[in-house]
Amino acid sequence: MAQQVLLAVETDPQILTAMQRDLSRRFADYRIVTANTPEAAFAELDIGDQVALVVAGQSLTDTTGVDFLNACHQLHPAAKRLLLITYGDIAAGRAGVRAMGLGLLDDCLNKPWGDPELELYPVVSQLLSQRARAAVAAGSQPVAVRVVAPQWSARSHELRDLLTRNSVAHRYHRGGLPQCVPPAPSGRQAAPAHHVWRYRCRPRRGAGDGARTAR
Repeated sequence: MAQQVLLAVETDPQILTAMQRDLSRRFADYRIVTANTPEAAFAELDIGDQVALVVAGQSLTDTTGVDFLNACHQLHPAAKRLLLITYGDIAAGRAGVRAMGLGLLDDCLNKPWGDPELELYPVVSQLLSQRARAAVAAGSQPVAVRVVAPQWSARSHELRDLLTRNSVAHRYHRGGLPQCVPPAPSGRQAAPAHHVWRYRCRPRRGAGDGARTAR
């Protein structure tokens, strides 16, 4: 069965182990594939797998991370691309900045990244969220959840992060709840083709800090 895949290629075994551990801990709903060469990484993929994110170190065997990410884009155009750069590697840093300017990758991350909560997870979550929004905009994935909350709501960020990690297509709305379905001619609201969950996030006042309604 096809799965959502996070693919990582890195020659440093310690970085590769940390990547496998940290991604598995936070993004358990994805299949995590790690390898030390591009060939080994592609060999681990199954037919029909949907690659959501490709992570690569700049210094790979027989190629560069930028070239590998570009090759991945030809095979998996919807996948986001993240380049790992060793602290202090000026040449790799310049290559990453140049590649981002040319649209050959989506972001860069220094390695080792220390606390994944502060470095790795925010970057990966943002890239996966961008991919989900692009799928919704292209019409290839319907909006299943609409989150309505104040701009700086902590609960809103928690919920959106949860939805992103579970590949649930969603949209965020600041302020009032949008009118998702136009009224039917009879004056009653027409039912959409699928259920749309609407979450209202409010400041925490105890156990019930959010409410949801289904239409």
